[in-house]
Amino acid sequence: MLDKFEVSDAREAAEPVRMEGSAAAEAVRTEVEKETAEPARVEAPEKTGYCSELDGIEVDFELQYREHETDMKDIAKRVQEDYARRGNDASGIRLIQVYLKPTDFTAYYVINNSYEGKIPLF
Repeated sequence: MLDKFEVSDAREAAEPVRMEGSAAAEAVRTEVEKETAEPARVEAPEKTGYCSELDGIEVDFELQYREHETDMKDIAKRVQEDYARRGNDASGIRLIQVYLKPTDFTAYYVINNSYEGKIPLF
């Protein structure tokens, strides 16, 4: 059972606090600052060298075909290595497009919309 003291404290806590003058202006200014402040920034996940993103979400794919398995990070790495092995400068790569054809066990690629090549898929 509540005694008289607890009931009166609950009523006082529910009543709004009245402020006048500079204290009221400061309280309003603080509330406005809270509403207009930038939201906390979330650090981006560490990049792994291969990144496929969809609306800010990192996406990773794995391909399984019959008894074989590979992931897209491995394919991207092997495409870069193949490109460099053929005498090209891998640091100039800005875009890699890959077409996977599991029935032929081949990954066809285009680099920077101009260089075409292919590598074994598995």
